[in-house]
Amino acid sequence: MQTDKEKDDYLQLFRDGDEKGFSYYFEAFYPALLFYAFRLVKDKVIAENIVEESFIRLWKDHICYETEKEIRLALYINVGGAAKAWISKQINVHSKELEASPFEKRSGIMR
Repeated sequence: MQTDKEKDDYLQLFRDGDEKGFSYYFEAFYPALLFYAFRLVKDKVIAENIVEESFIRLWKDHICYETEKEIRLALYINVGGAAKAWISKQINVHSKELEASPFEKRSGIMR
């Protein structure tokens, strides 16, 4: 368990663009975020990609975060949004497949 001082130090490292700060938050939040994403998308590879992309977005804006709570919240919002976007895309793809007429399905023509 990290002390408040250690957490503050990692937050400052993160805000300063130090990879040690990034690694700290990656190790702290990745497992729970992966579980969350997997519960939503039901695909391990897609969940891993969503979580990794969320960390990349977080790192690009590392200077903007002033608390660990803000970092955690940003990650969960990004993961949830990306997972919902992926699910929506899958629904659209499958609904187009279902709308295709039997002739279109046999001939390979899709709308």
